[in-house]
Amino acid sequence: MKFNQINNLPGMSDNWGDCATQTYKVRDDLNKLYTQHGYELIETPILEESELFIRKSGAELTTKLFSFVDPYGNKICLRPEITPSIIRHYIQNDQSKDLPLKIQYHGPIFRHDQSIRQSTQFGLEVIGGSKIKFESELIYLSFEGLNKLGIQNTFIRLGNVGLIKEILSNFNLSNTLKLFTINNISEFINSKISVNTLAKKAKELGLLDDSNSKEVNQVKDTDIFLSKFSEENSQNYLGRRSSQEILDRLQLKSKRGNEKNNFVSALNFLLEFFSLNTQDINQLQNIQKLIDSSNISTNAIDDTKRLIEHVINKGVPEKYIKIDLSLARGISYYTGIVFDIYQTVGAKPLVIGGGGRYDSLVKAFGGKDVPAIGFAYNLDSININ
Repeated sequence: MKFNQINNLPGMSDNWGDCATQTYKVRDDLNKLYTQHGYELIETPILEESELFIRKSGAELTTKLFSFVDPYGNKICLRPEITPSIIRHYIQNDQSKDLPLKIQYHGPIFRHDQSIRQSTQFGLEVIGGSKIKFESELIYLSFEGLNKLGIQNTFIRLGNVGLIKEILSNFNLSNTLKLFTINNISEFINSKISVNTLAKKAKELGLLDDSNSKEVNQVKDTDIFLSKFSEENSQNYLGRRSSQEILDRLQLKSKRGNEKNNFVSALNFLLEFFSLNTQDINQLQNIQKLIDSSNISTNAIDDTKRLIEHVINKGVPEKYIKIDLSLARGISYYTGIVFDIYQTVGAKPLVIGGGGRYDSLVKAFGGKDVPAIGFAYNLDSININ
């Protein structure tokens, strides 16, 4: 009987010989460096509950999960990244420890992709601690780690999702609409999708309400208004919400005004915002002038300037930092600064890692309300030769 040959799965490869030796050396070198800086090594399981990655990661990640139901009826998945696992570990085991908690990790991750399905991450996380201090430390360590490995021609693109969210808040957009906008920024600013097309897409998804219920603000008798409102829409329209909850929700929508007009105005402002050249720290003043002229309240530009100054003072070359305020990273739990790490191979810069601040993630997973920030290299993408 002739048996068919069994090969490795598409997008997954064997690591052997010199490549395997080099991989272990890279891990060992990074582990020694980051241990010297006070980062404790943690290993987390490859299998986790799917909910851990679905709750806050957004469509960019959740559509790429290898998920299934195990024999015990649990919805589980191969981890697509390691940060949520680190936060889960902290909530389960370390919430009584003094902060900040500095963690390093490495291991395989799995994503349903057309090309690569398994890759290896090496990352750092800081749970708790002051913003500037650890933002600058992690950017410095992203540079120092590559230096340790002898990697040349590297740089980061530095953005600030928090700034974009603050801008959108000034146009009275809902949180869902803000997230939708951020997730579509890349296509939008590269002219792959127009203002009108994006607004149409948002409306089709049920994210836009172009009505303007001014009558809500003129309500004098709450009971009469809600009784009439319920009769006109459906017999049991109020459901489990109280009368006051319904009224509060309607009044909030009324205060936002016409969401479609606000959304279009926000998109047009972002077009002007991203048209300004801000490759280095000296050009941030152009962004600040635009923000000031639009009466938008934010400290994000000053914070970004101070962060870059802190990083440079640590010995990182100024040319390592390129500002890109359109950077959003795709994963929805980021709340502040974000950065992608690049290595230029030949004439082409390739993304070899990235990270950012995610201050709401610990609380979203049932823990305390503490800030956090981290980054990871994709070891398989780094060209060491």
